[in-house]
Amino acid sequence: MKRKKKERSSEIPSNQQPKTKKFKPQPKKPKNSVFVQPKLPKSEEEVSSNWIALQKLLSKENPAKDKAPSSLRLKHKGQKSKTTALKRKEQDEKLKNKNLDRDEDEIWFDDVDAEDIERASGRKIHNASKETVCTSKKDLAVGGFEGLTKRIAMDCEFVGVGRDGKRNMLAHVSVVNSHGCTVYDEYVAPRETVTDYRTAVSGVRSSDLKNAPDFKTVQKEVADMLKGRILIGHAIKNDLQVLFLDHPKKDIRDTAKYKPFHKIAKSQYPSLKKLSQEILHARIQEGEHSSVQDAQAAMRLYILHKRQWEKQIKDKKFKRTQEKDDDS
Repeated sequence: MKRKKKERSSEIPSNQQPKTKKFKPQPKKPKNSVFVQPKLPKSEEEVSSNWIALQKLLSKENPAKDKAPSSLRLKHKGQKSKTTALKRKEQDEKLKNKNLDRDEDEIWFDDVDAEDIERASGRKIHNASKETVCTSKKDLAVGGFEGLTKRIAMDCEFVGVGRDGKRNMLAHVSVVNSHGCTVYDEYVAPRETVTDYRTAVSGVRSSDLKNAPDFKTVQKEVADMLKGRILIGHAIKNDLQVLFLDHPKKDIRDTAKYKPFHKIAKSQYPSLKKLSQEILHARIQEGEHSSVQDAQAAMRLYILHKRQWEKQIKDKKFKRTQEKDDDS
């Protein structure tokens, strides 16, 4: 019994036992980067050895830089490559050359209304000219940039034959597409003796007709172009007469017969020159006429009023069909 008491007395209570310290891991100190102090080399060997040591150090610190290809490396601000600078210069020169040949006021579109044309140009259209600038190749109509489109405009120049030179004979035919680009422009060899070239008005001279194609060739070529297309012109009946050709009435748009133009020009028989001045603000036919220029002016007049013009034609057709239904 005594031993047990002694053993109990020898036991230390838990409250009085010494506390054990917990181990806290110390944060790792960052390794100091090795810095090589540059020294002036005394010999050629020292120069090469220092350079090799520096290369090794740089490759260790930035391994990705050496692996990246030169084409993917970033350039400093304001630093431009020679190739891009040369390309930009070439592009600027091309644009300048295009603008030299281009009249800013010349805009030709297919199936575009007057409001859209004025928005594109920023102002009203002026000065119809022989050398017409067309739209880009992406915006071309059927037939291509310089080819035939759904709508074409034609104009002819005549010379005088007969005793007094009052009878008309075909001497020059010009056709332009809806972009105003010339698709056909031919002089015609005379079938009779020309008594009056009417050069002051027609612009035709005897030298123009010397090596010109014969009438039948020109007639066939024009007839092929007219098939299935809408023909635009000013007093186009006269042009068709000298060509001895017919065209469906529904496919003719005559700027001389369009009634809204009569109101603008204040005349029942307005000339193309008058309409160009009043509507296009362009001066044409000052001196010798140009069949290309006249065809372009007629096409412009149509394009500017196309929506209203075509709407009137549809309304007339609708009225006719209604009248037929009522009669039946």
